[in-house]
Amino acid sequence: MSRKKKYIGIGTAVLALGILATMGFTMAGSGFAGPWAHAGLFRHGCPGKFGGHFMKAMILSHVDDMAETLALTEDQNGKFEEIRDQLENNIDLGREKRRAFFDTMKAEINSPEPDMTALVGMAKGKINEIPNHVSANLDLFLDFCNILDENQKAQLVDMFRDRFEKCES
Repeated sequence: MSRKKKYIGIGTAVLALGILATMGFTMAGSGFAGPWAHAGLFRHGCPGKFGGHFMKAMILSHVDDMAETLALTEDQNGKFEEIRDQLENNIDLGREKRRAFFDTMKAEINSPEPDMTALVGMAKGKINEIPNHVSANLDLFLDFCNILDENQKAQLVDMFRDRFEKCES
């Protein structure tokens, strides 16, 4: 009887490990753990859809949390909403440009004889657009800073200092 219990125990442990391993492979391959997780065994290293709707929601959520923490006045809130709308439009425009770029690259790669010079030229052009996009969003941040009073600016600087400290640890 003890031998039978031993085999049942070993069989149960092996079965449990098999189920856990299968679940781990499935979750890693399905993106269950989120867009920042490992690409998984079955996704062949494709990192996921950067710039998807989750990214826009995450960025706007952080911006809203920052504004809420700073306790903006009604006048400041109106100006903040304008800045937030511009940021949201920039994010949408960036996503549309990224999709168009990806479609153009995909069409060239899938052509019978892909032109590597054209592909490299398109990639260089896209890379050259990045500083302008980043600069426009930094200008929006500066506009946001300009609507704050001195106490709110000090509070914002403290928030950034805290975040830098968290990054260093």
